[in-house]
Amino acid sequence: MNLKVISYYCDVDDSKYYEKSYHRLKEQLDKYGYDYHIEKLDSLGSYKENCRRKIDFIIEKFHQFDENILWLDVDTNLLNPMTQLEYINNDEDLDVDILFASGVPELIGIKASPIWFKNNKQSLDFLLQWKTAIDTSREQEHENFDHEVLFQAVADTTGYCKFGLLGYEYCTWPGTVTDETVIEMGLSDVESKKDSLRKMGFDESKIEWQSVGLNNE
Repeated sequence: MNLKVISYYCDVDDSKYYEKSYHRLKEQLDKYGYDYHIEKLDSLGSYKENCRRKIDFIIEKFHQFDENILWLDVDTNLLNPMTQLEYINNDEDLDVDILFASGVPELIGIKASPIWFKNNKQSLDFLLQWKTAIDTSREQEHENFDHEVLFQAVADTTGYCKFGLLGYEYCTWPGTVTDETVIEMGLSDVESKKDSLRKMGFDESKIEWQSVGLNNE
């Protein structure tokens, strides 16, 4: 299959949440026979910056590998084979450059994982646009992660890149898993993440809802 799954992990505290997640994801990818490249990186000191480095990592691997790229957050819980994505990945005539997962049938609900990239110029141009948006956000000291900036990058894309959506089963929230779920999204419980969410104006109940940790240790 012309597909490389990529990710990285780095823990900002002593919880080892992401290291544990890595071992789980590695086992799941092996189980379903996917080719992958996952790196352990040094922490940049905060959950926010560890998230923001995602775009640089994807661009680096985009140049390193010839295959189409599937980014998965390392705390992805892969519960079933990615059959729909495999079909799309293997259809060379399909006119789409990037696939997102969304909880609603439109781009406003997209997540920053999973994201599938056809290894072409259009996808690379979008990645560079996303990187510019993240760099600008950092320079302006905005308190956000990678996915808020992703929304704006998608909105600013004017025709050169064609987007598509995966099924709902690729972005299932913890607690709503069914037999059809392919990906249960990870929601880490690290304190650095909670601190950033507080600075973004989230109340404590919302923060706890977004910080469930690993559910199958």
